[in-house]
Amino acid sequence: MKHALFLLLLIGSAACSTESARVRDARDAFYAAISDLDDAAVRGAVTADYIAVDGGRILTIDSLMTDLTMLQEESLSVRYAFADSAVQVDPPMAWVVYRSRRILQRSSSADTTFAVESAVFRREGGGWKLALLHRSPVSDGASFFETGTAVAEKTDADRGASTPAKGSPPRPPAEQSTPSP
Repeated sequence: MKHALFLLLLIGSAACSTESARVRDARDAFYAAISDLDDAAVRGAVTADYIAVDGGRILTIDSLMTDLTMLQEESLSVRYAFADSAVQVDPPMAWVVYRSRRILQRSSSADTTFAVESAVFRREGGGWKLALLHRSPVSDGASFFETGTAVAEKTDADRGASTPAKGSPPRPPAEQSTPSP
């Protein structure tokens, strides 16, 4: 009986881990679509009622498409990286909280910004789609994005772990999640 219970717990945690990975993949697909300036892929990655709050702006899918058009017209490229992801899955909803780095590249310069983001996903069809995104800029996030090894991402199974206090050793460096354009 104990072995059966252990086996059920093991299978359940693997399923949570798999769903957490799918949610993280959905986040990465959304940002990859933005990096690729792919309107159809961006629309396919979000719900019909998608909304984002970013830097005091409230964006719908239509205003996000306007921003993508501006990036294309000005020949800008953008790429993203993430660190410290915490994922919680409670179907048909899931949420992810993470640190982000955005590099906006112009022909002669680059502008790097950091933020803490929270994203809510809804299961639609066989996958996860982004429904709500909130981005809070932070002034200094560079220490979370050193180049090198991949950052550890938290799943709902290990979500209870605490975040190191300020002054604690630096976190592992971030992994580039989208190809550089």
